[in-house]
Amino acid sequence: IQSMIPQVRALTPPLSGQQSQGLVSKLEAALDGLSRGQTNVACNKLADFISQLTGFINNGTLTSAQGQPLLNSAAKVRNTLGCTNLGCS
Repeated sequence: IQSMIPQVRALTPPLSGQQSQGLVSKLEAALDGLSRGQTNVACNKLADFISQLTGFINNGTLTSAQGQPLLNSAAKVRNTLGCTNLGCS
């Protein structure tokens, strides 16, 4: 999750500073949840991150090429944490 933060910040522009910070704050909240042993919090924040990032791709703010690597990373972390029924990939 930590390595995704600079990747998000590198997307400014096309993301505005506020949009970028919104994504970063979700990642930071997920990290905080993990540090407290609250996997459910991390899972929820990563789901929020994926949802917001998908919205930026769908509305044309980001291209698929810009957003997809972050979506893949977030999905992989969620799988690894056991947020989904999918195994680690």
